[in-house]
Amino acid sequence: MSPGETKVATIDLTVGEDAVSGNHPVLATAYAQILDVAGYAHYDNATTTISVQQPGDLALEAQAGTAAPGETYALTYRIENTGSTTIGDGDDSSPTIAPGPLDDPERPLGVVTNEGAGPDDGFIDGFTWSNWTIDPGEALEANLQVELPNDTDPGEYDFTIVANQGTIEGAREYDRASGTVTVTEPAFEFTSDAFPFYNWEGKEPSLSSGGDFDPDHEHIGLDESVFIDEFVTGINNLIPDRLTPPLPDSVLGEWAKSEYENFTDGTFRSGHCFGMVFAAEQYYRSGVPDSVPASSASEIPQPTGEYDTVETDIDEYQNNQAKDFSIWWLGNYAMKYGSIDLESEFSTICDKIDESGVAPVGLGGDGLHQVLAYEYDTSAKELTVYDPNERLNQQPPGLLNLSGETIEFESSRIVYSSGASYDTAVYLDEARPDPLGILIGGLEVVGEVVVEAISEAVDGFVSIVANSPVQIDATAPDGTQLNHPTESIDGTPPEEIVYLTDAPAGKYEITIEGTGSGDYAIETQGAVPNGGQINAKRSGTISEGETQTLTATVPDKEGDSGDINQGNTDDELNLARFDQNETGYLETQDVVNAIVAYNSGDQIGGADVSAQDVVNVIVAFNTGQSV
Repeated sequence: MSPGETKVATIDLTVGEDAVSGNHPVLATAYAQILDVAGYAHYDNATTTISVQQPGDLALEAQAGTAAPGETYALTYRIENTGSTTIGDGDDSSPTIAPGPLDDPERPLGVVTNEGAGPDDGFIDGFTWSNWTIDPGEALEANLQVELPNDTDPGEYDFTIVANQGTIEGAREYDRASGTVTVTEPAFEFTSDAFPFYNWEGKEPSLSSGGDFDPDHEHIGLDESVFIDEFVTGINNLIPDRLTPPLPDSVLGEWAKSEYENFTDGTFRSGHCFGMVFAAEQYYRSGVPDSVPASSASEIPQPTGEYDTVETDIDEYQNNQAKDFSIWWLGNYAMKYGSIDLESEFSTICDKIDESGVAPVGLGGDGLHQVLAYEYDTSAKELTVYDPNERLNQQPPGLLNLSGETIEFESSRIVYSSGASYDTAVYLDEARPDPLGILIGGLEVVGEVVVEAISEAVDGFVSIVANSPVQIDATAPDGTQLNHPTESIDGTPPEEIVYLTDAPAGKYEITIEGTGSGDYAIETQGAVPNGGQINAKRSGTISEGETQTLTATVPDKEGDSGDINQGNTDDELNLARFDQNETGYLETQDVVNAIVAYNSGDQIGGADVSAQDVVNVIVAFNTGQSV
């Protein structure tokens, strides 16, 4: 070997089958070829190690549960020997399973409450499972109950567990597995998380307040202009285009102004249940504000004086009803004028309780109310609720019973254990993603609900919209000319829209003039207080310059539905209202319907059926006359 030269030699060694697991030293020595007088010489040596591992292998799994701070969850370790050699012999070199690092080491997995209990073999010391032996093909399992620290924040915490070969330095890692501990919101405790004071009656500053509080509560509501802006914006954002005939700004403004009067004179004067429910929910989630000398909602005797921050919070949440139009829609329109699928709503409420610990629930009937549900019983279809209309020290947890059936509003199926009843209930929260979707019929009935709401606000409403190539004018039953908007709405020009507020029931004569030749369609929607609705369409063909007349009937009987027909307003000549299948010709069933309606005194097309009507229907049927 010359100076500066390098040589490399590789030697293959075979590990005996009975070799002991672990790291074994190997010594390499360099000797000189010329021996000294003692018979040998060496220049250097080096040491390395050989790591001997058992040929066995493990498959490791970890499953963790869900719990709130201070509660326990289940943690399961499971191993399976997928190799051909028994692993573990019960001595110091036996395998162990122990947690690896957490994503957040400040939030440990918790404290094992049943140390030493549960493993198929070996024993549990804290989280470490050791002194077990597992044969090829065998599976072992250890089950632990782990208590979460009380100060653990809600969220998901990832962890890793590792299976190692005993305590020998540099020992083999067989496998590792990850899991997630889900920390939920702490359970809502009625005796600590509910306010002890009774829902009070809010007043405007100029009025004196009575009830429980001294000094009196003086609620400051939203400014009218702010409310109207929020309301109109909410309508336009919430209701998709063309679900209803286009709504002119003047109608939206009248509607909003009417609702502002309802909001200030009705909502606040009837109490602060909405504000109290959402304030209690916020305090439950995030804790009582630092400015309030209380550790829980139940320690707040009344929201005044040193607790006036609570009063401000409740007022702010109370105002949020108007700031969030989706809530206003649900509480004031959907529950009043629509039909709710209670089976679906009950399921949604239960899901929200599972997810967040609580679920705000709006109740509707003769009036509107808000409660906070925090427990449920699926078999009995019952919700346990915090009701701010009851004093805490007098109120057992209210049981709100949902029938689980799809019901109409006039069917009183939602009953308190105290005997109070409501017609419907919905999950009512600003985070609700589908405020239109709660109605039976979905988007198809939204237009009807909107028209009903506008009608009540402006004392009757009728809107007629055309589809080109026509322009329209219309006259109300009392001779009032319907209005055209001042500008296009959603792309529909003013000449194709007419509308009327303070609209009466009866027959509306519509004049159509062709602005071109082709097919057209007329859509009419309307409702009158204490009367019926109309939600009807009519199509036809027209030539440029041609004039046609239609008649739209808004019934004067509540629950009746109107229609739009071809021809003038003379009942004796208006045969289209008998054309049930809208084929343009009368059929045998149409004749039967006319005779039955005449004999029973029922209406067809929003009008009574006379003897002459029956004669005209029979003649038109026999002659094949188009209607």
